[in-house]
Amino acid sequence: MIRQGQIFIFSIFPLFLIVLNLLLKSIYLTSQDIGLDEPFTIYHAQFGFGTIIEHLKNYNNPPLFELILHVWIKWFGISPIAVRILPLIFASLSPVALYFFARKRFSQTIAINSSLLLSFSSMLVYFAHDCRVYSLFLLLSIISMNYFLDLIEGKVKSMAAIMGFVVASVLLIYSHYFGFFILLFQAIYLLLFFRDRLLKFTIYYFLVLLLYTPHLYVLFQRFGQSVKHGTWLKEPSGIESLYNMLWSFSNFPFIVVFCIILLFIGLIVGVKNISFSGRNKPLLLIFLWFVIPFFGMFFISYWVPMYISRYLIFVLPAYYILISYCIETLFKNLLIRNIVFVALILSFGFTMEFDPDKKQNVEESVTVIKNLKDDSTLVVVSPTDFLIPFSYYYNRDYFKAITDNKEYKLTDSLLKQDNVLTLNSINDLKWSNLNKYNKIIYLSNSKNLASDQKAIAPNFIFSTKLVLHDRYYISTFKK
Repeated sequence: MIRQGQIFIFSIFPLFLIVLNLLLKSIYLTSQDIGLDEPFTIYHAQFGFGTIIEHLKNYNNPPLFELILHVWIKWFGISPIAVRILPLIFASLSPVALYFFARKRFSQTIAINSSLLLSFSSMLVYFAHDCRVYSLFLLLSIISMNYFLDLIEGKVKSMAAIMGFVVASVLLIYSHYFGFFILLFQAIYLLLFFRDRLLKFTIYYFLVLLLYTPHLYVLFQRFGQSVKHGTWLKEPSGIESLYNMLWSFSNFPFIVVFCIILLFIGLIVGVKNISFSGRNKPLLLIFLWFVIPFFGMFFISYWVPMYISRYLIFVLPAYYILISYCIETLFKNLLIRNIVFVALILSFGFTMEFDPDKKQNVEESVTVIKNLKDDSTLVVVSPTDFLIPFSYYYNRDYFKAITDNKEYKLTDSLLKQDNVLTLNSINDLKWSNLNKYNKIIYLSNSKNLASDQKAIAPNFIFSTKLVLHDRYYISTFKK
Protein backbone atom coordinates (compact mmCIF):
# COMPACT_ATOMS: atom_id res chain seq x y z
CA MET A 1 0.00 0.00 0.00
CA ILE A 2 2.80 2.43 0.84
CA ARG A 3 6.29 2.12 -0.53
CA GLN A 4 9.26 1.76 1.76
CA GLY A 5 11.00 5.05 2.48
CA GLN A 6 7.79 7.06 2.25
CA ILE A 7 5.67 8.46 5.09
CA PHE A 8 5.46 5.36 7.28
CA ILE A 9 9.06 4.28 7.59
CA PHE A 10 10.05 1.31 9.72
CA SER A 11 10.71 3.24 12.88
CA ILE A 12 7.57 5.41 12.78
CA PHE A 13 4.78 3.04 11.75
CA PRO A 14 4.94 0.76 14.84
CA LEU A 15 4.74 3.83 17.07
CA PHE A 16 1.82 5.09 15.01
CA LEU A 17 0.13 1.69 15.43
CA ILE A 18 0.37 1.58 19.19
CA VAL A 19 -0.79 5.19 19.59
CA LEU A 20 -3.68 4.56 17.18
CA ASN A 21 -4.76 1.43 19.07
CA LEU A 22 -4.48 3.00 22.50
CA LEU A 23 -6.60 5.94 21.36
CA LEU A 24 -9.25 3.92 19.51
CA LYS A 25 -9.68 1.37 22.25
CA SER A 26 -9.67 3.72 25.23
CA ILE A 27 -12.55 5.97 24.11
CA TYR A 28 -15.34 3.78 25.54
CA LEU A 29 -13.22 1.62 27.80
CA THR A 30 -15.60 1.73 30.77
CA SER A 31 -18.92 2.55 29.13
CA GLN A 32 -20.04 -1.09 29.38
CA ASP A 33 -20.55 -2.65 32.79
CA ILE A 34 -18.17 -5.16 34.26
CA GLY A 35 -20.21 -8.21 33.33
CA LEU A 36 -20.40 -11.70 31.87
CA ASP A 37 -17.22 -13.50 33.02
CA GLU A 38 -15.24 -10.39 33.91
CA PRO A 39 -16.32 -10.19 37.58
CA PHE A 40 -15.29 -13.81 38.15
CA THR A 41 -11.85 -13.17 36.63
CA ILE A 42 -11.36 -10.08 38.80
CA TYR A 43 -12.71 -11.86 41.89
CA HIS A 44 -10.33 -14.82 41.55
CA ALA A 45 -7.37 -12.56 40.80
CA GLN A 46 -7.67 -11.10 44.30
CA PHE A 47 -6.55 -14.36 45.92
CA GLY A 48 -2.94 -15.40 46.41
CA PHE A 49 -1.09 -17.24 43.63
CA GLY A 50 -1.57 -20.69 45.13
CA THR A 51 -5.28 -20.18 45.75
CA ILE A 52 -5.79 -18.81 42.22
CA ILE A 53 -4.20 -21.90 40.72
CA GLU A 54 -6.24 -24.20 42.97
CA HIS A 55 -9.57 -22.47 42.26
CA LEU A 56 -9.09 -22.28 38.50
CA LYS A 57 -8.56 -26.03 38.20
CA ASN A 58 -12.34 -26.26 37.98
CA TYR A 59 -12.71 -23.66 35.21
CA ASN A 60 -12.08 -23.52 31.48
CA ASN A 61 -8.88 -21.44 31.35
CA PRO A 62 -5.40 -21.88 32.81
CA PRO A 63 -4.40 -19.29 35.42
CA LEU A 64 -1.83 -17.04 33.68
CA PHE A 65 -4.04 -14.01 33.13
CA GLU A 66 -5.42 -14.09 36.67
CA LEU A 67 -1.87 -14.31 38.06
CA ILE A 68 -0.82 -11.26 36.05
CA LEU A 69 -4.03 -9.46 37.02
CA HIS A 70 -3.35 -10.25 40.69
CA VAL A 71 -0.13 -8.24 40.54
CA TRP A 72 -1.81 -5.52 38.49
CA ILE A 73 -4.67 -4.94 40.94
CA LYS A 74 -2.24 -4.85 43.85
CA TRP A 75 -0.92 -1.66 42.25
CA PHE A 76 -4.00 -0.18 40.61
CA GLY A 77 -7.08 -1.62 42.34
CA ILE A 78 -10.22 -3.22 40.90
CA SER A 79 -12.11 -0.25 39.48
CA PRO A 80 -13.46 -0.79 35.92
CA ILE A 81 -10.85 1.49 34.35
CA ALA A 82 -8.00 -0.09 36.34
CA VAL A 83 -8.76 -3.69 35.42
CA ARG A 84 -9.52 -2.95 31.76
CA ILE A 85 -6.32 -1.06 31.06
CA LEU A 86 -4.43 -4.38 31.24
CA PRO A 87 -6.30 -6.11 28.34
CA LEU A 88 -6.25 -2.76 26.51
CA ILE A 89 -2.44 -2.82 26.58
CA PHE A 90 -2.27 -6.42 25.33
CA ALA A 91 -4.77 -5.64 22.56
CA SER A 92 -2.86 -2.51 21.50
CA LEU A 93 0.44 -4.40 21.31
CA SER A 94 -1.01 -7.18 19.14
CA PRO A 95 -1.17 -5.19 15.84
CA VAL A 96 2.41 -4.02 16.45
CA ALA A 97 3.56 -7.62 16.95
CA LEU A 98 1.65 -8.63 13.80
CA TYR A 99 3.31 -5.84 11.82
CA PHE A 100 6.83 -7.02 12.70
CA PHE A 101 5.86 -10.65 12.12
CA ALA A 102 4.39 -10.00 8.65
CA ARG A 103 7.14 -7.58 7.57
CA LYS A 104 9.84 -10.18 8.18
CA ARG A 105 7.99 -12.95 6.32
CA PHE A 106 6.15 -11.17 3.54
CA SER A 107 6.19 -7.54 2.44
CA GLN A 108 5.89 -4.08 3.93
CA THR A 109 2.53 -3.78 2.17
CA ILE A 110 1.12 -6.94 3.73
CA ALA A 111 2.54 -5.96 7.13
CA ILE A 112 0.92 -2.52 7.07
CA ASN A 113 -2.40 -3.75 5.74
CA SER A 114 -2.81 -6.75 8.08
CA SER A 115 -1.81 -4.75 11.16
CA LEU A 116 -4.29 -1.98 10.28
CA LEU A 117 -7.08 -4.50 9.70
CA LEU A 118 -6.39 -5.95 13.15
CA SER A 119 -6.31 -2.44 14.60
CA PHE A 120 -9.78 -1.69 13.21
CA SER A 121 -11.25 -5.07 14.16
CA SER A 122 -14.42 -4.76 16.25
CA MET A 123 -13.57 -8.12 17.74
CA LEU A 124 -10.26 -6.80 19.07
CA VAL A 125 -12.01 -3.73 20.49
CA TYR A 126 -14.42 -6.01 22.33
CA PHE A 127 -11.62 -7.94 24.01
CA ALA A 128 -9.64 -4.78 24.68
CA HIS A 129 -12.66 -3.79 26.80
CA ASP A 130 -12.94 -7.21 28.43
CA CYS A 131 -10.90 -8.07 31.53
CA ARG A 132 -10.28 -11.59 30.32
CA VAL A 133 -7.38 -13.54 28.89
CA TYR A 134 -8.21 -13.23 25.18
CA SER A 135 -6.16 -10.17 24.17
CA LEU A 136 -3.14 -11.70 25.95
CA PHE A 137 -3.81 -15.02 24.19
CA LEU A 138 -3.75 -13.24 20.82
CA LEU A 139 -0.50 -11.40 21.58
CA LEU A 140 1.29 -14.55 22.80
CA SER A 141 0.15 -16.48 19.71
CA ILE A 142 1.87 -13.94 17.44
CA ILE A 143 5.03 -13.85 19.59
CA SER A 144 5.34 -17.64 19.71
CA MET A 145 4.90 -17.87 15.93
CA ASN A 146 7.46 -15.13 15.41
CA TYR A 147 10.13 -16.86 17.50
CA PHE A 148 9.32 -20.17 15.83
CA LEU A 149 9.91 -18.83 12.32
CA ASP A 150 13.01 -16.92 13.43
CA LEU A 151 14.54 -20.19 14.60
CA ILE A 152 13.33 -22.16 11.56
CA GLU A 153 14.66 -19.59 9.11
CA GLY A 154 17.99 -19.38 10.90
CA LYS A 155 17.73 -15.62 11.29
CA VAL A 156 18.66 -15.92 14.95
CA LYS A 157 20.56 -18.75 16.60
CA SER A 158 21.24 -17.34 20.02
CA MET A 159 20.24 -18.97 23.28
CA ALA A 160 18.12 -15.88 23.94
CA ALA A 161 15.99 -16.64 20.86
CA ILE A 162 15.57 -20.29 21.91
CA MET A 163 14.54 -19.29 25.39
CA GLY A 164 12.27 -16.61 23.92
CA PHE A 165 10.43 -19.29 21.93
CA VAL A 166 10.21 -21.66 24.90
CA VAL A 167 9.00 -18.97 27.30
CA ALA A 168 6.49 -17.50 24.83
CA SER A 169 5.09 -20.97 24.09
CA VAL A 170 4.83 -21.89 27.76
CA LEU A 171 3.05 -18.63 28.54
CA LEU A 172 0.78 -19.23 25.55
CA ILE A 173 -0.50 -22.59 26.80
CA TYR A 174 -0.73 -21.27 30.36
CA SER A 175 -2.96 -18.48 29.03
CA HIS A 176 -5.42 -20.69 27.15
CA TYR A 177 -5.73 -24.40 26.41
CA PHE A 178 -6.23 -23.65 22.71
CA GLY A 179 -2.65 -22.39 22.66
CA PHE A 180 -1.79 -26.01 21.86
CA PHE A 181 -3.28 -25.38 18.40
CA ILE A 182 -0.40 -22.98 17.70
CA LEU A 183 2.12 -25.64 18.67
CA LEU A 184 0.26 -28.09 16.42
CA PHE A 185 0.58 -25.82 13.35
CA GLN A 186 4.26 -25.44 14.07
CA ALA A 187 4.73 -29.22 14.31
CA ILE A 188 2.92 -29.82 10.99
CA TYR A 189 5.05 -27.14 9.34
CA LEU A 190 8.22 -28.80 10.68
CA LEU A 191 7.16 -32.20 9.36
CA LEU A 192 6.39 -30.79 5.91
CA PHE A 193 9.48 -28.65 5.32
CA PHE A 194 12.08 -28.93 8.05
CA ARG A 195 12.38 -32.56 9.11
CA ASP A 196 16.12 -32.06 9.47
CA ARG A 197 15.40 -29.75 12.42
CA LEU A 198 12.98 -32.03 14.20
CA LEU A 199 15.54 -33.10 16.78
CA LYS A 200 16.30 -29.53 17.86
CA PHE A 201 12.65 -28.59 18.08
CA THR A 202 11.81 -31.83 19.87
CA ILE A 203 14.14 -30.60 22.61
CA TYR A 204 12.46 -27.18 22.61
CA TYR A 205 8.99 -28.71 22.85
CA PHE A 206 10.18 -31.06 25.57
CA LEU A 207 11.23 -28.02 27.58
CA VAL A 208 7.82 -26.44 26.94
CA LEU A 209 5.98 -29.54 28.16
CA LEU A 210 8.34 -29.92 31.10
CA LEU A 211 7.49 -26.40 32.25
CA TYR A 212 3.81 -27.18 31.70
CA THR A 213 3.94 -30.43 33.69
CA PRO A 214 2.28 -28.95 36.81
CA HIS A 215 -0.82 -28.25 34.74
CA LEU A 216 -0.95 -31.35 32.53
CA TYR A 217 -3.24 -33.30 34.84
CA VAL A 218 -5.66 -30.35 34.96
CA LEU A 219 -5.58 -30.14 31.15
CA PHE A 220 -6.55 -33.81 30.75
CA GLN A 221 -9.14 -33.53 33.49
CA ARG A 222 -10.82 -30.49 31.90
CA PHE A 223 -10.71 -32.12 28.46
CA GLY A 224 -12.26 -35.32 29.83
CA GLN A 225 -15.06 -33.42 31.56
CA SER A 226 -15.82 -31.43 28.41
CA VAL A 227 -16.02 -34.60 26.33
CA LYS A 228 -18.11 -36.44 28.92
CA HIS A 229 -20.48 -33.69 30.00
CA GLY A 230 -20.31 -31.32 27.04
CA THR A 231 -19.88 -27.56 27.25
CA TRP A 232 -22.19 -24.61 27.80
CA LEU A 233 -22.16 -23.94 24.04
CA LYS A 234 -24.50 -25.32 21.41
CA GLU A 235 -23.34 -27.18 18.34
CA PRO A 236 -22.86 -25.13 15.14
CA SER A 237 -25.74 -24.43 12.77
CA GLY A 238 -24.00 -25.38 9.54
CA ILE A 239 -22.74 -22.82 7.03
CA GLU A 240 -24.48 -20.06 8.97
CA SER A 241 -22.02 -20.53 11.84
CA LEU A 242 -19.04 -20.33 9.46
CA TYR A 243 -20.44 -17.14 7.94
CA ASN A 244 -21.14 -15.60 11.34
CA MET A 245 -17.62 -16.36 12.46
CA LEU A 246 -16.18 -14.56 9.43
CA TRP A 247 -18.61 -11.73 10.20
CA SER A 248 -17.08 -11.37 13.66
CA PHE A 249 -13.63 -11.27 12.02
CA SER A 250 -14.71 -8.73 9.37
CA ASN A 251 -16.93 -6.20 11.20
CA PHE A 252 -19.78 -6.02 8.68
CA PRO A 253 -21.68 -8.30 6.24
CA PHE A 254 -20.64 -6.63 2.95
CA ILE A 255 -16.99 -6.86 4.05
CA VAL A 256 -17.47 -10.57 4.77
CA VAL A 257 -18.68 -11.20 1.22
CA PHE A 258 -15.78 -9.23 -0.25
CA CYS A 259 -13.25 -11.10 1.90
CA ILE A 260 -14.72 -14.51 1.02
CA ILE A 261 -14.42 -13.70 -2.69
CA LEU A 262 -10.86 -12.45 -2.17
CA LEU A 263 -9.84 -15.57 -0.26
CA PHE A 264 -11.49 -17.94 -2.70
CA ILE A 265 -10.05 -16.44 -5.90
CA GLY A 266 -6.77 -15.26 -4.40
CA LEU A 267 -5.85 -18.59 -2.87
CA ILE A 268 -6.72 -20.47 -6.06
CA VAL A 269 -4.52 -18.16 -8.13
CA GLY A 270 -1.85 -18.11 -5.45
CA VAL A 271 -1.65 -21.89 -5.05
CA LYS A 272 -1.57 -22.32 -8.82
CA ASN A 273 1.40 -20.00 -9.22
CA ILE A 274 3.26 -20.51 -5.98
CA SER A 275 6.19 -22.77 -5.24
CA PHE A 276 6.47 -23.56 -1.56
CA SER A 277 10.15 -22.87 -1.34
CA GLY A 278 12.23 -20.11 0.17
CA ARG A 279 10.24 -17.06 1.27
CA ASN A 280 6.93 -18.64 0.25
CA LYS A 281 7.03 -21.39 2.87
CA PRO A 282 5.65 -19.24 5.69
CA LEU A 283 2.49 -18.73 3.64
CA LEU A 284 1.58 -22.38 4.20
CA LEU A 285 2.04 -21.92 7.93
CA ILE A 286 -0.34 -18.94 7.79
CA PHE A 287 -2.79 -21.06 5.80
CA LEU A 288 -2.64 -23.84 8.42
CA TRP A 289 -3.00 -21.23 11.16
CA PHE A 290 -6.30 -20.13 9.65
CA VAL A 291 -7.81 -23.27 8.13
CA ILE A 292 -7.20 -25.88 10.85
CA PRO A 293 -8.89 -24.02 13.73
CA PHE A 294 -11.52 -22.30 11.60
CA PHE A 295 -12.84 -25.52 10.08
CA GLY A 296 -11.38 -28.03 12.54
CA MET A 297 -13.06 -26.49 15.59
CA PHE A 298 -16.26 -26.18 13.55
CA PHE A 299 -16.45 -29.94 12.94
CA ILE A 300 -15.24 -30.86 16.43
CA SER A 301 -18.03 -28.70 17.83
CA TYR A 302 -20.63 -31.20 16.62
CA TRP A 303 -19.03 -33.52 19.18
CA VAL A 304 -17.75 -31.10 21.82
CA PRO A 305 -19.19 -27.59 21.18
CA MET A 306 -16.48 -24.91 21.16
CA TYR A 307 -17.22 -22.78 18.09
CA ILE A 308 -17.34 -19.25 19.46
CA SER A 309 -15.41 -16.17 18.33
CA ARG A 310 -13.37 -15.63 21.49
CA TYR A 311 -11.94 -19.14 21.25
CA LEU A 312 -10.82 -18.31 17.72
CA ILE A 313 -9.28 -14.92 18.41
CA PHE A 314 -5.81 -16.38 17.75
CA VAL A 315 -6.87 -16.92 14.11
CA LEU A 316 -7.22 -13.20 13.39
CA PRO A 317 -3.54 -12.59 12.41
CA ALA A 318 -3.62 -15.41 9.86
CA TYR A 319 -6.95 -14.22 8.46
CA TYR A 320 -5.75 -10.67 7.88
CA ILE A 321 -2.42 -11.77 6.42
CA LEU A 322 -4.20 -14.11 3.98
CA ILE A 323 -6.57 -11.36 2.86
CA SER A 324 -3.62 -9.00 2.34
CA TYR A 325 -1.70 -11.67 0.44
CA CYS A 326 -4.70 -12.32 -1.83
CA ILE A 327 -4.99 -8.62 -2.68
CA GLU A 328 -1.29 -8.46 -3.49
CA THR A 329 -1.61 -11.58 -5.65
CA LEU A 330 -4.73 -10.59 -7.57
CA PHE A 331 -4.03 -6.93 -8.29
CA LYS A 332 -0.72 -6.55 -10.12
CA ASN A 333 -1.30 -2.93 -11.02
CA LEU A 334 0.17 -0.93 -8.13
CA LEU A 335 -2.41 1.85 -8.27
CA ILE A 336 -5.38 -0.51 -8.29
CA ARG A 337 -3.82 -2.62 -5.55
CA ASN A 338 -3.34 0.43 -3.34
CA ILE A 339 -6.91 1.54 -3.96
CA VAL A 340 -8.20 -1.88 -2.89
CA PHE A 341 -6.00 -1.86 0.24
CA VAL A 342 -7.15 1.61 1.21
CA ALA A 343 -10.81 0.80 0.48
CA LEU A 344 -10.66 -2.32 2.66
CA ILE A 345 -8.93 -0.53 5.53
CA LEU A 346 -11.41 2.35 5.36
CA SER A 347 -14.29 -0.14 5.31
CA PHE A 348 -12.96 -1.72 8.50
CA GLY A 349 -12.41 1.72 10.03
CA PHE A 350 -15.90 3.02 9.26
CA THR A 351 -17.63 -0.17 10.45
CA MET A 352 -15.58 -0.67 13.60
CA GLU A 353 -17.64 -0.71 16.79
CA PHE A 354 -15.96 1.63 19.24
CA ASP A 355 -18.28 0.52 22.03
CA PRO A 356 -19.36 -3.13 21.54
CA ASP A 357 -22.50 -3.86 23.53
CA LYS A 358 -22.08 -6.57 26.17
CA LYS A 359 -25.79 -6.45 27.00
CA GLN A 360 -24.93 -6.29 30.67
CA ASN A 361 -26.60 -3.62 32.78
CA VAL A 362 -25.67 -4.85 36.22
CA GLU A 363 -24.84 -1.43 37.67
CA GLU A 364 -28.18 0.07 36.70
CA SER A 365 -30.02 -2.92 38.17
CA VAL A 366 -28.11 -2.67 41.44
CA THR A 367 -28.69 1.09 41.63
CA VAL A 368 -32.45 0.60 41.22
CA ILE A 369 -32.47 -2.02 43.97
CA LYS A 370 -30.43 0.12 46.37
CA ASN A 371 -32.87 3.00 45.86
CA LEU A 372 -35.87 0.72 46.58
CA LYS A 373 -34.32 -1.12 49.52
CA ASP A 374 -34.75 -0.21 53.19
CA ASP A 375 -34.11 -2.01 56.50
CA SER A 376 -37.26 -4.10 56.23
CA THR A 377 -36.57 -5.23 52.64
CA LEU A 378 -35.27 -8.62 51.52
CA VAL A 379 -33.44 -8.69 48.19
CA VAL A 380 -33.46 -12.02 46.35
CA VAL A 381 -31.03 -12.39 43.48
CA SER A 382 -31.34 -15.35 41.12
CA PRO A 383 -29.56 -17.38 39.85
CA THR A 384 -26.51 -17.74 42.11
CA ASP A 385 -24.25 -16.80 39.17
CA PHE A 386 -25.35 -13.20 39.87
CA LEU A 387 -23.57 -13.24 43.24
CA ILE A 388 -20.22 -11.88 42.05
CA PRO A 389 -21.42 -9.37 39.40
CA PHE A 390 -24.07 -8.11 41.83
CA SER A 391 -21.61 -7.69 44.72
CA TYR A 392 -19.13 -5.83 42.49
CA TYR A 393 -21.61 -2.98 42.08
CA TYR A 394 -23.55 -3.40 45.33
CA ASN A 395 -20.65 -3.16 47.75
CA ARG A 396 -17.04 -3.30 46.54
CA ASP A 397 -15.87 -4.28 50.06
CA TYR A 398 -18.07 -7.38 49.94
CA PHE A 399 -16.61 -8.24 46.54
CA LYS A 400 -13.09 -7.95 47.97
CA ALA A 401 -13.87 -10.20 50.95
CA ILE A 402 -11.63 -13.19 50.18
CA THR A 403 -9.72 -13.58 53.46
CA ASP A 404 -11.08 -17.10 54.11
CA ASN A 405 -9.60 -18.30 50.78
CA LYS A 406 -12.92 -19.97 49.95
CA GLU A 407 -14.74 -19.12 46.75
CA TYR A 408 -17.71 -16.80 47.24
CA LYS A 409 -18.41 -17.87 50.85
CA LEU A 410 -17.42 -14.69 52.67
CA THR A 411 -18.98 -12.44 50.02
CA ASP A 412 -22.21 -14.42 50.23
CA SER A 413 -22.22 -14.19 54.05
CA LEU A 414 -21.79 -10.41 54.00
CA LEU A 415 -24.64 -10.02 51.52
CA LYS A 416 -26.88 -12.17 53.73
CA GLN A 417 -26.10 -9.92 56.68
CA ASP A 418 -27.29 -7.05 54.49
CA ASN A 419 -30.54 -8.91 53.68
CA VAL A 420 -29.47 -9.97 50.19
CA LEU A 421 -29.87 -13.64 49.26
CA THR A 422 -28.61 -15.32 46.09
CA LEU A 423 -30.60 -18.41 45.13
CA ASN A 424 -30.78 -20.72 42.16
CA SER A 425 -34.56 -20.72 42.40
CA ILE A 426 -37.16 -18.75 44.32
CA ASN A 427 -38.41 -22.13 45.54
CA ASP A 428 -35.28 -22.32 47.71
CA LEU A 429 -36.56 -19.41 49.78
CA LYS A 430 -37.64 -20.38 53.31
CA TRP A 431 -40.86 -18.45 53.81
CA SER A 432 -41.04 -19.17 57.55
CA ASN A 433 -38.05 -16.86 58.12
CA LEU A 434 -39.56 -13.82 56.38
CA ASN A 435 -41.84 -12.36 59.05
CA LYS A 436 -39.50 -9.44 59.71
CA TYR A 437 -39.61 -8.23 56.10
CA ASN A 438 -42.28 -5.92 54.69
CA LYS A 439 -41.02 -6.02 51.12
CA ILE A 440 -39.21 -8.39 48.75
CA ILE A 441 -37.21 -7.20 45.76
CA TYR A 442 -36.58 -9.97 43.26
CA LEU A 443 -33.83 -9.58 40.64
CA SER A 444 -33.66 -12.21 37.94
CA ASN A 445 -33.03 -12.88 34.29
CA SER A 446 -35.13 -16.00 34.56
CA LYS A 447 -37.27 -17.11 31.66
CA ASN A 448 -39.60 -18.56 34.30
CA LEU A 449 -40.34 -15.16 35.80
CA ALA A 450 -44.13 -15.69 35.79
CA SER A 451 -43.92 -18.92 37.79
CA ASP A 452 -41.37 -17.33 40.14
CA GLN A 453 -43.81 -14.48 40.83
CA LYS A 454 -46.57 -17.01 41.56
CA ALA A 455 -44.32 -18.69 44.09
CA ILE A 456 -43.93 -15.39 45.95
CA ALA A 457 -47.54 -14.21 45.56
CA PRO A 458 -49.14 -16.44 48.27
CA ASN A 459 -46.87 -14.84 50.85
CA PHE A 460 -46.52 -11.28 49.53
CA ILE A 461 -48.61 -9.07 47.25
CA PHE A 462 -47.11 -8.27 43.85
CA SER A 463 -46.42 -4.56 43.54
CA THR A 464 -44.36 -3.58 40.48
CA LYS A 465 -42.15 -5.02 37.79
CA LEU A 466 -39.32 -3.23 36.03
CA VAL A 467 -37.64 -4.64 32.93
CA LEU A 468 -34.18 -3.27 32.19
CA HIS A 469 -33.03 -3.59 28.58
CA ASP A 470 -35.05 -6.79 28.03
CA ARG A 471 -32.64 -8.69 30.25
CA TYR A 472 -33.02 -7.95 33.95
CA TYR A 473 -36.34 -8.18 35.78
CA ILE A 474 -36.82 -6.38 39.08
CA SER A 475 -40.09 -7.28 40.80
CA THR A 476 -41.23 -5.89 44.13
CA PHE A 477 -43.66 -7.53 46.56
CA LYS A 478 -45.20 -6.10 49.72
CA LYS A 479 -47.02 -7.64 52.64
